[in-house]
Amino acid sequence: MGLRIGVLADDLTGACDSAAPFHARGMRTVVARWGRARWPADAEAVALDTDSRALTAEEAAARVRVAAGLLRAAGTERWLKKVDSTLRGNVGAEIGAALEAGGQRVAVLAPAFPAQGRRVRRGALVVETPGVEATTAVEIRPLVARQLRGAIALAPLEVVERGAEALAEALRRAADAGARLVVADALDEEHLRAIAGAARLLGPACLPVGAAGLARAVAETLPPRAAGSNGPRPRGSTLVLVGSLTERTRGQLALLEARLGVRRVEIGAGDRERDVGEAARRLEQRGLALLATPAAVGADGGAAARALAATALPLLRGRAVTGVVVSGGDTLAALCEALGAGLLELGYEVQAGMPRARLLDGERPGLWLVTKSGGFGRPEALLAAVAALGAG
Repeated sequence: MGLRIGVLADDLTGACDSAAPFHARGMRTVVARWGRARWPADAEAVALDTDSRALTAEEAAARVRVAAGLLRAAGTERWLKKVDSTLRGNVGAEIGAALEAGGQRVAVLAPAFPAQGRRVRRGALVVETPGVEATTAVEIRPLVARQLRGAIALAPLEVVERGAEALAEALRRAADAGARLVVADALDEEHLRAIAGAARLLGPACLPVGAAGLARAVAETLPPRAAGSNGPRPRGSTLVLVGSLTERTRGQLALLEARLGVRRVEIGAGDRERDVGEAARRLEQRGLALLATPAAVGADGGAAARALAATALPLLRGRAVTGVVVSGGDTLAALCEALGAGLLELGYEVQAGMPRARLLDGERPGLWLVTKSGGFGRPEALLAAVAALGAG
């Protein structure tokens, strides 16, 4: 039996948040890291992380072609190209490579994720920040055109609001006129449903491209099966790893500390053995420890993420820690690398874009995770994540 859905994602947290909606439709859903070509034979939805956001355009396109070949060989019926909801990375190059590998005539790009304050209006991606009146806007077509050859058209809101059939016809006309990509306006979930519906009507001729908001809409076009099991609520200690330095995540961390009375251990250039010892004491006393990158580091990436994972590793080699909350894509990748893990099975979403998962391999198969992109989540997101892992 082939895969019902194959997802191409450029980072690990994105692969997780775009795959989770397919679990909710009753499918066994797995995320595979770059270099892990095997997954359980009964998986029906597979998201492959090409880990390509920080690569050159040429390197990113090459990885997408390899990953698409793996999904095609597995008999993938439906496709989704996942991109960052703020359009970071090699968006144009990866869309072009996915189209070439999949053979679709046209792609429809809808990076809107209304639940996280991302909307597309008149061809511009508008990113709203909670508690801040100002927004940022990025013109999508010029950005994508830097890396994508061919015409790029726009499906304005008035076309999207006419519904899936009218939009599908507009996409057909755009493709007949030579467009390789159509950017679709979307302000809410109903608009994303129309876009997903249009892509379904066009079948193998159309590649849907977007963030977790579109992934949920695409999942809703698939016939549901019995709801997937959420698995047991873990019983044990919980570790929280915060590598993201966004204002949103820092506010979530401060609220977690205030509500639960547990202070973070900041991982920097200090004594790692001391940091591990302090976190171990907090796990023993409270069943909860918070490890965070200092704000002065400057970015969630590279050495900071590896330092967090290295500090967490000795704590995870025992069996007392049964769950880990991870905020930041680089941090999640570094943790999986440290544990030798390449496969995650997705469960339910704690909040939009914040799924629960468990490792299927590596040093700690069965370890529960809640994953979160640094820019995602309501103020109480980390509190909810900790509760989903049996702590708090």
